[in-house]
Amino acid sequence: MQYPNSRKLNQRLIKTDIQHIKLLVFALIVGLVAGGVGAVFRITLTYIEFFRDRLYDVGGKSGFLMHIWPVLFAIIGISTALFLVKKFAPEASGSGVHEIEGVLDETRPMRWKRVLPIKFIASLFFH
Repeated sequence: MQYPNSRKLNQRLIKTDIQHIKLLVFALIVGLVAGGVGAVFRITLTYIEFFRDRLYDVGGKSGFLMHIWPVLFAIIGISTALFLVKKFAPEASGSGVHEIEGVLDETRPMRWKRVLPIKFIASLFFH
């Protein structure tokens, strides 16, 4: 025995299942992209650390340069990161909590296309 509305119910359940499958596929894609960007970030940090260690080895033969290199790299890295943030994406400064709250309250625009690359690059220099 088939109920009169069972066909509509079946169609609605199939439509819901398709929507869930699409959502799962989108979640998989977002997860893969986020994981890939995180992996690229980590690999880039590893190369920067390797380069920095090689410079310390080369310049660290004398006692004076051994103490100057870390301070010099810290000043250059922090200055570069601050310049990038101030010049290209001022809303990227700080933790970002106020910016996200402003976006959710619809009082600030979301500028993720310029904030994400600047945060990525500035973080590499700040490391």
